[in-house]
Amino acid sequence: MDLEKEKKGQKPQTVQFFEKLFPWRSYVELRFLKSTEIHRAWISTHEVGKILHTCSHYTKQGYNVYYGVASRKHQGGGTKSDLDYVNAVWIDIDTDKQGLPKEVVVQKL
Repeated sequence: MDLEKEKKGQKPQTVQFFEKLFPWRSYVELRFLKSTEIHRAWISTHEVGKILHTCSHYTKQGYNVYYGVASRKHQGGGTKSDLDYVNAVWIDIDTDKQGLPKEVVVQKL
């Protein structure tokens, strides 16, 4: 986080990002993956400090961290019926499965 901006009363970029992505109160799904191990957590979208702390905790233990772009209605669940709203567009291309170099796909996009 940018401490200079915090001192001036500006919100850190991570807080601004989550507030833009999740403008209405809901839950964000976090997934933590390491090898075959998977952990999940659902945290209120407006508890950015808790989200960042949880992500930092797992990252320090060697986990990769992922979050759901679509907010969730409640804690738990991961089906379409559990989704609350989507405030962004995203793309997920598994370049390895397609046999394409990542650079080629990015350039074509």
